[in-house]
Amino acid sequence: MRDTTRSIHPPLDLDDEALFRHLSTSGHWLGTRVDELASRAGGLSPLMQLDAAPLPAYRLDPATAGAHETVARAVIAAIQNPENVTRFADLEAAGLPPARLFDDEAATIAQRLLGRVLEREPSVLGTTKDPRRIAAALVWAAMRGNGLLGRVASRKGCRATSLWWLFAVNDATKLALKLVTAAGCTGLSDRVWDSARQRHLVLGDAQLLHSRYRADLIRQRDDWIETCRRRLEAEDNARPIRDIGGGTVCLRATQLPPLLAIKTLLPAGGLAVVVGFGHDNEEAELFALTIPQARRLVTLVERALSDPCPNLNSPRVEMTAPTGELPEQRRGASPHGG
Repeated sequence: MRDTTRSIHPPLDLDDEALFRHLSTSGHWLGTRVDELASRAGGLSPLMQLDAAPLPAYRLDPATAGAHETVARAVIAAIQNPENVTRFADLEAAGLPPARLFDDEAATIAQRLLGRVLEREPSVLGTTKDPRRIAAALVWAAMRGNGLLGRVASRKGCRATSLWWLFAVNDATKLALKLVTAAGCTGLSDRVWDSARQRHLVLGDAQLLHSRYRADLIRQRDDWIETCRRRLEAEDNARPIRDIGGGTVCLRATQLPPLLAIKTLLPAGGLAVVVGFGHDNEEAELFALTIPQARRLVTLVERALSDPCPNLNSPRVEMTAPTGELPEQRRGASPHGG
């Protein structure tokens, strides 16, 4: 079956961001991946401007929290010094799990999330009286939104259960999702290009992305740029009528002899002329034309036959295999135009 994917033909010399913008608005299937990557960074421009430098250390000033200063101060203290951090240090000394389950960047992201909650919807902080629970929820959001939490402990991250134990709280996932929404983040999302087994938490802001996550996002972005350019170039080369510059048009044509031309009745009524091309009935290509279309075909063919011998400015023809697929190697240009 022939590929019926809708193709687009942007100029291939577009810069990377312009190419992504064209794909995003064109309806081409490549654009769905562009949109998904951009959503993680907060838009196309932030995606293209990403760097992998560690976030600078940040600590929210609780004095800016107004009426919520007391709870903000307690949450910040809990992020900086979780309840069981001393016990974790003892475990580390015994060669067991590491004392630090999250680094300074994750703490910075958690405090930035807290600052946004205080700016947008501070009433969410009143859903619990335990600041440690809020701190744990914020750190969970910072880590889950940056791919630093897993179902099992690993070199790249830890389990959520270990995080709850560190802060000495029960599972605070529901509170975390409320805080993420209150902070104006995207929230849980199903990614088209990833496994559907686990939903992903999208923070949707480069200022909330860990350097490790940004480095991976940059790699995916650059890989997709190359994929898009290769795919679009292949689609452009496969077009039957292609402008190759300099006022020259390249025509992809399959060389088949005329086989038949029959006037017949259409199932829905009306006359049609069926024209066929091919070497035999088994592999013939048939086309049904209305009477006006058939007359136009005759006119076009007669006009082409009466034209003078083609010159260098005539359309160039690339011959394809009889199946309509591109041959493995170009067979050269025909000296005749169409």
